[in-house]
Amino acid sequence: MKAVYFDAHGSLDALTYGEIADPVVPAGWVKVKVGACALNYLDVFSRRGMPGIKVELPGITGGDCAGTVAETGDGVTGWAPG
Repeated sequence: MKAVYFDAHGSLDALTYGEIADPVVPAGWVKVKVGACALNYLDVFSRRGMPGIKVELPGITGGDCAGTVAETGDGVTGWAPG
């Protein structure tokens, strides 16, 4: 999938746009095909690396997004693809 992501914390130069592996959907979660996305301070703080907040790398920006359910994990009820 295409994404804006960072492999290390830093300035705007840390951001990369490109292909990354599709995420595996764990039990109890859903995967959303993003149709629109906004960046906010959550994304800035995550990219910079805030003390006391662990961000799994690579970090993918776009904390605010909207889209459609693409896949559901085991045990998910009330949600379905599409």
